[in-house]
Amino acid sequence: MKILIRVATAVLLAVVALNVYSKEYRVFDVVGDSISAGANQDYPSPSPIRYGWADMLFGKSISNQVAKTNTIFTLWPSITATNSAWGGTTASDWATNKAGRLTAVKNRHPDLV
Repeated sequence: MKILIRVATAVLLAVVALNVYSKEYRVFDVVGDSISAGANQDYPSPSPIRYGWADMLFGKSISNQVAKTNTIFTLWPSITATNSAWGGTTASDWATNKAGRLTAVKNRHPDLV
């Protein structure tokens, strides 16, 4: 019975993964706090440098180094990627649409958030 459950789980995960990768997404938006916004302890405030995981996902480079080629655009070449993260926000700020930030995200009609 355990083997059957493991096989069924593996098949389900494979089907979900294939569905995600086979769909053509058009708009991707990142929401979150300072980590998603690119706050980096290597560049303390008030440094204008903001570079984090979302920048890496979007293939942006922090200096003259070549950006990685395995980015969100590798999976979906025509996707529009936006980082709407805002330092200092909490999940409840996003849930209550504080400062209208969630409205701005909704107006872009993202397929992935």
